[in-house]
Amino acid sequence: MSFPPKKIRKNPIIKKISPLFWEQKDSASHPNLQICNYNFMMLEKWEHPRNFGQFWRLYWNQKKGAQIIFQDTIYEITPDRVFLIPSHIATSTHLRNMVPHFSINFKVGGPFEKIKHKIFIMDPDFLYARLREFARLTDETARQMMISSIVAYYLSRIPQEDFQTTGREDLDPRIARAAYILEHELASPPSNEELCRRVNMSRNNFYRLFLKETKKTPKFFLLELRMHRAVALLANTEKSLDEIALETGYSNRYHFSKVFRDYNGISPIRYRKES
Repeated sequence: MSFPPKKIRKNPIIKKISPLFWEQKDSASHPNLQICNYNFMMLEKWEHPRNFGQFWRLYWNQKKGAQIIFQDTIYEITPDRVFLIPSHIATSTHLRNMVPHFSINFKVGGPFEKIKHKIFIMDPDFLYARLREFARLTDETARQMMISSIVAYYLSRIPQEDFQTTGREDLDPRIARAAYILEHELASPPSNEELCRRVNMSRNNFYRLFLKETKKTPKFFLLELRMHRAVALLANTEKSLDEIALETGYSNRYHFSKVFRDYNGISPIRYRKES
């Protein structure tokens, strides 16, 4: 349906937002949304007692049967709710029966690095509509843009009062700093001794506090970071195994491939073919 210019000018929505002007002046405030991966699959196994979440996550299940546990609260994932989970909060998951599971892992910067650490539960109507459109798309670029639009919509629904002045408030600042260092120096991460020195902690206190805050050891936390990065590179780039190995902190493709297979139960070559 088209509207003549006069009718458009009289539209109450147009009157409400006009005049409207925006120009980016500070790049630090830009969200910089990056989709890392997405899938819709039959979920058969989902037992993760220590899921720290290096990425933001969006979950929706077509049936009941899955749970997220956060700070001793159990959240049932049901078809009438979309779950939006910020990065760097410790959750665990449980599956009672197989369910069709839709998920998006993504990174987002700017003001979303300063979000309260809580689980956001939202209405699925927008997701339904976009997934119906998604099913008709065949071009992968168009599909990725559709996925980005889903994430952008739900990010836009986060209430203003849930934005904070600093990020990762529920973490001890020294552990938050250590997590940041490991994420941003993945190709050549510091030793435990160096990491402790940079966050001004003794090794014993650092290990104890890291485990308490993240529910993971520093070694396992680093392993998960490497595997998440490897999965994203295998699925979304054409980089060789040698390049991916170096980028994820392994000396060669053989060591990388062994660790990847042990962690994921599948070789990186096979994962790339099936992704």
